[in-house]
Amino acid sequence: ILDGKLYTVATLIGLVILVQFLWIGFTIIGLGVFGYYPATIAAYKTLNKFKSGDEQYKNIPKYFYNSYSQHFKSGNIIGVANLIIVYMLITNIRITSAVAFNWNAIVFILFLMLLCLFFVIQPYLLMIMAVSKDSMKRNISCAVLLAVSSPLSSLVFFIMFAIYAM
Repeated sequence: ILDGKLYTVATLIGLVILVQFLWIGFTIIGLGVFGYYPATIAAYKTLNKFKSGDEQYKNIPKYFYNSYSQHFKSGNIIGVANLIIVYMLITNIRITSAVAFNWNAIVFILFLMLLCLFFVIQPYLLMIMAVSKDSMKRNISCAVLLAVSSPLSSLVFFIMFAIYAM
């Protein structure tokens, strides 16, 4: 009954559950806002390590913690920058919806599209930060390029990221 495929599926489910608990725990340890981005990057990195077939790491919580510690500063820099950008975009959307002028609808739609594009870019950026050792500027440009170059897969990826983040 326990053939290779069943064992592999059970191992994968167990890993995803463990990583999810670690993600929740480290997000809480980081006081929510300051733990979300480093924990998400560490989760991507841990799952990517497992997917690559690297059996070197047997202690998943230790690997997750090391990844979390390694990306704590860069993850929080991205997190704070994201909060500022989202706040500015939402403020601009609220201002343009409250002020009456000829181009109001067009400006409102443009800001709304920028906000949606921003949220589509986020999963790509976190995933790239987990696997890349390039500069932050290069990671951001790669994430924007990936999000814009394939809109359908970006939409599917965004929906899956939103479900995972819940």
